[in-house]
Amino acid sequence: MTAEMAAEVVHVPLEYLALAPENTRQEPDPEALEALKASIREQGLLQNLVGYEAGERVLVVAGGHRLRALMALAAEGHPVGEVPVRLVPRQKALVLSVTENLQRKDLSPLEEALAVAELAKAGLAPEDIARELGRSPAYVRTRLAVAQGLAPSWREALHGRAIPLALAAELAELPEAEQEALYRQHGTGLKPETVRALKLKDAVPVRRLLPGVREAYLAAGGVLEANLEGEERALDRPLALRLQEEAARTLAGRLGAELLLDVPFDRIQPAVDGQGRNLVVLQTATLEVRTFVGVRLLGEGRKGEAPKPIGAALPPAEAGPKPGTRPEPKAEGGGAREITAAGMAERTALWVRAARERALSDATYAQAALVLGVLEAFLLARPRKTAYFRSRPASEIHGLALDDGRWRELSGEDGLRKRLEEVLREGGVDPKEATLEALLALPAPALEEAFRLALALLVGLPSAENPPVPTLGMADAKHLSQFSEAVLNAALAEMRLAVAGAARKKDKVAALLARPQAPYPEALRRAGEKG
Repeated sequence: MTAEMAAEVVHVPLEYLALAPENTRQEPDPEALEALKASIREQGLLQNLVGYEAGERVLVVAGGHRLRALMALAAEGHPVGEVPVRLVPRQKALVLSVTENLQRKDLSPLEEALAVAELAKAGLAPEDIARELGRSPAYVRTRLAVAQGLAPSWREALHGRAIPLALAAELAELPEAEQEALYRQHGTGLKPETVRALKLKDAVPVRRLLPGVREAYLAAGGVLEANLEGEERALDRPLALRLQEEAARTLAGRLGAELLLDVPFDRIQPAVDGQGRNLVVLQTATLEVRTFVGVRLLGEGRKGEAPKPIGAALPPAEAGPKPGTRPEPKAEGGGAREITAAGMAERTALWVRAARERALSDATYAQAALVLGVLEAFLLARPRKTAYFRSRPASEIHGLALDDGRWRELSGEDGLRKRLEEVLREGGVDPKEATLEALLALPAPALEEAFRLALALLVGLPSAENPPVPTLGMADAKHLSQFSEAVLNAALAEMRLAVAGAARKKDKVAALLARPQAPYPEALRRAGEKG
């Protein structure tokens, strides 16, 4: 046999054929084998085998059951002539073998994973395997992980279909010793969510990472995992912490602030004398980052004592209430309350004042604060107290009988919301989990666009002698169809558009919409006012 015959069907004596080691179905199915033998005795071999040359022999990768049936017939004395085999390069032969076997309903999940792994061993990248098999990259990655990382006890369970592939994929990410310990403890009753919870126990929620950290984490080889709610978590805590600290240091530099690690938030208080410090604080236990402006640390700068060093050397302090919350009353005999209710409110007022003064002196801070307020007002079901405004339905503002969804569509609110979310996500910020620190860490162009979008969402109908006029492209057929034909005719005449006298209403609407840049006709505006 020569190389020129590699793409042809050749007839090979049975004794020169052997099952290729890459063939995924190494264990014969006795019942299927007997049925196949009977079929070959009666009708002959109906389908060619597929194999590749290996020295003087041909190794069969597709058609292993047929080869076993032919060998069994020959052993029983049934005459078997030369066998038709389609010769292909080894890598292509493997693809054909795997494709054929994946179509079999009786292939076990382990055999399926091993079949995909054979293609990887032959040098195919996961993306190439996915393309050759017509499967998704995720399908390939899952099965490669199982084939390469599943411990022996769990392999046997998967081969016997005692556990689902989803559980095997979760287990394959753990060290083999941990897998075997879980098998001894739980057996095949182990649930995928139990394994996932174990893996995520020390993981870091991605929503806490500053913009750009997630991408840097992935580029550095970090692995993300999603919990049952779909929340992404970084499994490599040391790597995530190092990158988060670098991002926090950069943020502090941009804001002209100091970076401190592990200072309890309850030790940070407003400085009423205007001499406070600007801080960026990173909690290494949780990777949470917060910024503070015009603050002091409890224990620093008290009258009659020298300032205390920052961090672990600070004197112990009881956890005080956060602004806007009520303190727990002292137990009987424990002395007076730490602060009155009025004092709590006044302290909150000081925090608001500090934020406002920062906004006056720092345009970037003002932009981020406004964007955060708009996000909470327009995108969150339960707005916090970031800003003193909230989104209200049009019926409350204008007294208009219009469905709120239709109002958002025509007023452009839906488009602005969508673009604002896109800008933030492109910058690595989850709009539903945004913090001031995350917004401040955005690249300047992204924050500027988010700021413009946020301002646009706040715009209603400003009083003006010459307000901006909408274009017909802002309307749609549903809107224009609500006018009478007489009004539509007047609008067409105003725009000097001619339509056939017998034109239907929808044709008149279409003629108007065909001029998307044209100003909204005065005839339509007057009709709206009368209505």
